[in-house]
Amino acid sequence: MSDFSNSFLDIIGTGFDGSVGSTTVSYGVGDGTFTNPIIKSVSNFSGTFTVDDFNNDNFADIAVVVTSVVVGTSSRNAVSVLLGNGSDFIASPVSASIGATIFLLAEDFNQDGFKDLAAVGNQFAGSDPGSFAVMFGDGNGSFNSLTRYVPGYQPIAAAAHDFDNDGRKDLAVVNYSDGQSPNPQGLSILRAGANGRFLAVKNAVATPGHRLVVSGDFNRDGKNDLAVQYGSSSNGIGIYLGDGNNNFSSLNVLPQTGFANSLCAADVNNDGILDLISTTQSPNKVYVRLGNGDGTFGSASSFQAGANPYQTATGDFNSDGYIDLAVANSSSPSVSLLFGNGSGGYSAPTNLVTQSN
Repeated sequence: MSDFSNSFLDIIGTGFDGSVGSTTVSYGVGDGTFTNPIIKSVSNFSGTFTVDDFNNDNFADIAVVVTSVVVGTSSRNAVSVLLGNGSDFIASPVSASIGATIFLLAEDFNQDGFKDLAAVGNQFAGSDPGSFAVMFGDGNGSFNSLTRYVPGYQPIAAAAHDFDNDGRKDLAVVNYSDGQSPNPQGLSILRAGANGRFLAVKNAVATPGHRLVVSGDFNRDGKNDLAVQYGSSSNGIGIYLGDGNNNFSSLNVLPQTGFANSLCAADVNNDGILDLISTTQSPNKVYVRLGNGDGTFGSASSFQAGANPYQTATGDFNSDGYIDLAVANSSSPSVSLLFGNGSGGYSAPTNLVTQSN
């Protein structure tokens, strides 16, 4: 979800129909409706993506992971960047090989004014622990100088924030870990050093089986905290309060019904306090927990979602000043739009067809 035409929020879709993958954009009209999806790129497979301004022209661009890119006689996974110009997109040269990538985020890690990419690769095969890689942007939409880190066994997602208040973006990486590692760790903190490099890994939470992580100041003490979705439907969402020095302490665990696929934080009731939004399969629900401002959250309110909700984005899609939700559905080529009422409540879903997936 981003504004590619400098007017209203738009929706991105990536997917694969069994033979070809594509990236599409549905342009927002500003009243909660969107144009039909327009195909912006075609590849063997289009997967995880992130949006930012990668060439500093004040237009949003798309970085998307594509598979089976042929280089010489070999095939690899890589990052394809679609550079936006306010009305269309132009594909830049494919960047460095990144392996099997399931999570992608953009930040200026080396503080040179250009956005970089961090890719989480989780192999889920044999003894390969997976890795975390950082690619530095050159300000023209290309990336280079790939550096790999192994924060824990089977890293699966990450959040970037300044956890020690030194002005640099640190990383919180969640590791799924099925216990094959001698020292399985659920949550690893990578402290940012100079020039975009990351220093020694600190294992903040020993319990394996984490899937999702978001950061924010949940108790309003000026220090960034973490919300972590555990891997089992019975384990819920753990809240960890930061001390401003890359240390985190467990506050409580929020109960969760169903297997969660997405987790995000936003102020959905306009009280200046971050709230949590999660989605689950079986049942297909969106859960909203209103923050109390001390790191605790109220009981979850549930709202109907589409078939197998997978990812969630927030924004004001109908220009009424309230936070709405866009929930991607993995079982159908669609996004469910839930419009907020400003107090934490949401409408029944309106489905928007995006593309084959």
